[in-house]
Amino acid sequence: MTDAGAGLLVVIVEVEPGDEDELNRWYDTEHIPEKLATPGFRSARRFRDVGRPGRYLAVYELDDPAVVTSPEYMAQAMSPWSDRVMATWVSLDRSVWEVVASGGAETGAAAPDGADRAS
Repeated sequence: MTDAGAGLLVVIVEVEPGDEDELNRWYDTEHIPEKLATPGFRSARRFRDVGRPGRYLAVYELDDPAVVTSPEYMAQAMSPWSDRVMATWVSLDRSVWEVVASGGAETGAAAPDGADRAS
């Protein structure tokens, strides 16, 4: 599959450390499976900030950035569990990105001269 038109949804969420277990249960049990069942979502990966407890990053690979900005997508109803979990968020940073260039082993393209050498 080509990257032409592809994009990312990047979400950074911060919760109090006492709310982390519920956040992770919600992401793993409801949110990620729901998103991956949505047409246009290719993959989802989550990360925990090693320096700031309670801070998480979710990266969703999309067929097209318009998937997550359409009125239909934005109007999707939230579950009661989603409402409860989101109410615990101290901060949220959500952004949508589109591919402008690709390279490296995944795409089969060669790295720029010297880019594969350790610094």
